[in-house]
Amino acid sequence: MFTDEFSISVNMTISACICGLGRLDFHHLQTSLTLIFIKKVFYSSDNVVRYMAKLFSVSDEFWCLCTNVDMYPHSIDITPIHVLRCSVYRNFMMI
Repeated sequence: MFTDEFSISVNMTISACICGLGRLDFHHLQTSLTLIFIKKVFYSSDNVVRYMAKLFSVSDEFWCLCTNVDMYPHSIDITPIHVLRCSVYRNFMMI
């Protein structure tokens, strides 16, 4: 394994990965990727997948996800992707 050969601890490897991401933490990355994924799934050609995205978009979990980044949950399908990312980043900067 890489860490054994170069005598690098796993904690140092994880720390280097996190520091390489800048100040953005995993929670904000997950939020950003989830919002972008749901937006793209809304335009899927598969009706079942699109229906599942619509069900998720009315769930409490999705509502909390959107309100945490100051977005209106029912406008995600018309919101451009760069606005979704900017909303997550702007929310991160306010913390």
